[in-house]
Amino acid sequence: ILKFIRTIMKITLAIFCLTILFVVAGIYIGLPLMTLIFNIDINHFDFVFGILIISGGLSSISIFYIYLLTLINKTKFITYIYCANALISTFLGDYLVKFYELKGAGLTYLFSTAFNSSILIIIVMHYVFVKYKKFK
Repeated sequence: ILKFIRTIMKITLAIFCLTILFVVAGIYIGLPLMTLIFNIDINHFDFVFGILIISGGLSSISIFYIYLLTLINKTKFITYIYCANALISTFLGDYLVKFYELKGAGLTYLFSTAFNSSILIIIVMHYVFVKYKKFK
């Protein structure tokens, strides 16, 4: 079970590192390239662009941990997490978009994926360590 825990940590760290790499590459290579291709200056969207890439990385972590919840047979939590997330995102999204427009929409997505991934990590780690103590 210890090897399983290490593998989970390595994959999570790999997703985190790739997300940081994609943020840097997206802002310094992707935005100028899209500006060149579409002939529209979109460099002033670097903050929102970075938020969206970070949110995508957090979404990847969430999906990975959903697979782990399925593996350890605790899928009932997924419905509860997504229901709570829908409520939070609806109310938070209305407020943030109203006051911050496009940045608010990006921040809503960021908070939504951060909420999902955080709760999923906590639940999976709790059950993995409970199993670890049983095998110890």
